[in-house]
Amino acid sequence: MDQVEVAALDFGEALRRLGGRVDLVKLDIEGAEVGVLQSASASDLASCSQLTVELHDKRPPFTRCDVESVCRRMRSEGYGIVNANWPKVDDVLFVNLKRMSVPKRMEFRCRMALANALFMVRRVIFASGYS
Repeated sequence: MDQVEVAALDFGEALRRLGGRVDLVKLDIEGAEVGVLQSASASDLASCSQLTVELHDKRPPFTRCDVESVCRRMRSEGYGIVNANWPKVDDVLFVNLKRMSVPKRMEFRCRMALANALFMVRRVIFASGYS
């Protein structure tokens, strides 16, 4: 199989090239998501409104503890978390609550709690259909 070389950009540099503010970032980089989010600067994270991330908590060298550490960090940076595949933490939406007005933030927190609860109920009802 032939190898293809691809130019890569640091997360912060990619954000700067896009103008410093991004509405939605999609990270599906086969296990590198944890490293990117752990090493991202607070200002880089603050420049994103939402990040949708496919995390790999069972792919070495990352563990569930690493993923939980990333979630704690994102919360500390002002992000709310919607976990679409509870109890797994592999398809996650991080929403920057600091980019919202206080009334909008309160409304969104209620919607986020409802969405997470519905994902939990779905998992309980249809558990046998999920891997």
